[in-house]
Amino acid sequence: MHKKIFILSLLIMLSMSIASQAQSSLLTKADTSFFKYKEYNTALEQYQKFLKKNANSSESKRVHYQIAECYRNENKFRDAEKWYEIAMEEGYDEPLLLANYGEMMILSGNYFGAREAFKKFLKTNPTHERANLRLKSCDFALTNQNYVSDYSILNLAEVNTPASEYGCEIIGKDKMIFASTRADGSVARFDNYTGQGFSDFYESAQGTENNWRNVKKLKGPVNTDFNDGTMTYDPTNKVGYFTQCNGTNGKKENCNVFLSTLITKDNVWSTPQILGYNNPDFSVKHPSISRDGKTLYFASDMEGGKGGADIWKITKIGDNVWTAPVNLGNNVNTVGNEMFPFIAGDTALYFASDGFIGYGGLDLYKVKIVNKELQKPVNMYPPFNSSADDFGFVFSTNPQKDGLFCSNRIDGVGDDDIYSFFLTPVDISASGKVVDQKTGKPVGKTKMTLLAEDGTIMETLTEADGSFVFKGIKKEMLYTVTASGDGYFNDKKVFETENDKRSKIYNKKSNYDLDFSLLRLSKEEIAINNIYYALNSAELTDESRTSLNKLVTILKETPNVRVSLNSHTDAQGDDGYNMTLSQKRAQSVVDYLVKNGILSSRLEAIGHGETQLVAKDASDDFEHQLNRRTMLKVIK
Repeated sequence: MHKKIFILSLLIMLSMSIASQAQSSLLTKADTSFFKYKEYNTALEQYQKFLKKNANSSESKRVHYQIAECYRNENKFRDAEKWYEIAMEEGYDEPLLLANYGEMMILSGNYFGAREAFKKFLKTNPTHERANLRLKSCDFALTNQNYVSDYSILNLAEVNTPASEYGCEIIGKDKMIFASTRADGSVARFDNYTGQGFSDFYESAQGTENNWRNVKKLKGPVNTDFNDGTMTYDPTNKVGYFTQCNGTNGKKENCNVFLSTLITKDNVWSTPQILGYNNPDFSVKHPSISRDGKTLYFASDMEGGKGGADIWKITKIGDNVWTAPVNLGNNVNTVGNEMFPFIAGDTALYFASDGFIGYGGLDLYKVKIVNKELQKPVNMYPPFNSSADDFGFVFSTNPQKDGLFCSNRIDGVGDDDIYSFFLTPVDISASGKVVDQKTGKPVGKTKMTLLAEDGTIMETLTEADGSFVFKGIKKEMLYTVTASGDGYFNDKKVFETENDKRSKIYNKKSNYDLDFSLLRLSKEEIAINNIYYALNSAELTDESRTSLNKLVTILKETPNVRVSLNSHTDAQGDDGYNMTLSQKRAQSVVDYLVKNGILSSRLEAIGHGETQLVAKDASDDFEHQLNRRTMLKVIK
């Protein structure tokens, strides 16, 4: 009996030992996949399998963290954020856990949460460069998240799939080449690094505006069994330069640039040959060829860089013979990663980077080239940049107007998606109304003239209700609008349009008063409101000058009219004194008008004293004020 019990105990211990070894072996495999081979998707499956069988293992805290790390490296930031939270709740002690958690919150667009995570992390790691940069990025993003751009974007839903589409190039007016990890009906092959298929090249034809169709694989041997992507095209020589990773057997970790010629009559690509400059010790990828086909820009982690991947350039000096690479320097490259360059003529370089203050992940930047010198990078702001990765910017054949870029932002179709961008149609107009100053009634058929500072002239007539509108006016332009009504003094107003990003109407509602109250050309006296003088003086007050400036404008716009300025006093004081005072006041108005450009021959000053009282038996200040007035009368 004792012998049987001993044997049974031995078997139980042996089975427990075997199970423990199996668990340990599974965890070792997962760690090997993650740390040695960087096969994050394979490692993820192995960690999850271990966790399913060993939920209460002493290793479970670390495994939770490793699952988060797998998701982070696969750019599945929401899943990573969730598993980092689990690891933190369990009290897992990992120095970078909080920083990585903050990074994932940025990518998810949770800037407030990320900000708190980085502030907490920096209390114990105050000099951590990446964390300090990300904290500044949170503040930058919160400050600039409502940026209004000249451009709009559109997800190319007819091209994108649940997989990744990236690395665009536009050939001619209506063809796009891009890379995709989609399953296309052939034997499924998956990249253990990403969990998706290996990327191949596809092309698509553009139908109507921003509508791409007829997606199909490129013809010819440019597609290999492993990752092919990010092509740039030299139209002069009909040569495409592109990235190929993993070699011919899938075991190579580095990427190289290859070139292939497009045989246009058959739309077939020739057998690729490796670029004259590559090195097995580092990656060369994301090529962009200059317009003349002589300078190739690319990203590389080669020695001599600033850190991570840098942008370099080489110059062609022979048939697939190139100069030694030149690093683009501190204006472009950082300790982070700079990738996906795009050279636009000889005036600007566009690229993606996670090493500058930005919105999160990879942001797109523009560097102007002045006298062949690279200027400081400028963040391209939304809609180009988001909290996620934004990269692969290219112009179409209409530079500055439209093009493509890639992003894995939230609410896309799949992982990396292709987006088109285009200048937002901005309709700017100016409108107002013309009425009779005395009656307030609309003045129809008034000729309205809009003169731009660049000499452009637009004309229209007011409608029966006195309204007018000028459409299609320009941004950042000084305009003069003139109203010329039959039987009325002409009038004008000046306004300046802003750098409007959205459609806008310049009118009274938008704080641009373009309404007109026209003075009728009449032999009757017309009151000029708000003309005031110092007590017992002919000196004009500042308030009076404002009204007279309006009169200056009217007289300048109606140059063939001669007028008299008639000044009246109240009945207080001596008759002779009032007559003299009124004449001086009328002359003060004339002098002001002459000083401001009105010919004296067009003006006459007449003082009437108290001879033409409006309120003849004035008994209070209000009635006396009615008598004190300056009037305008058309003489000719």
